[in-house]
Amino acid sequence: ILIQNLYEDRLYVLYKYLTESKSDDNLSLEHYHKHIDLKKIVKELYSIHNLFDDGVKKSLDRSIDIRNRFIHFSFMKPDVYTEELCNVFYTLFREVDEEVRKFKKR
Repeated sequence: ILIQNLYEDRLYVLYKYLTESKSDDNLSLEHYHKHIDLKKIVKELYSIHNLFDDGVKKSLDRSIDIRNRFIHFSFMKPDVYTEELCNVFYTLFREVDEEVRKFKKR
């Protein structure tokens, strides 16, 4: 669950950086977490900002579906988060984190 949360946080951070670089807004991450859906973030990062290829976008969308399904099960059955699934979230975390680092360098 921790790597999943870290991955989601990177998506919100990347979205915040890109959104605020084009406007004068300076909103907290809490605002983004409360008001903007992860699916919307992935869609905009892909279609408007052209950050991910088709394969990564599909993986991001799939991970959100898995997250929505598994997060509720994890309290009753924590083994739904297999090592394989955790590795997928870790790979996605690294992918999104790389984009965050590229943005910071600019």
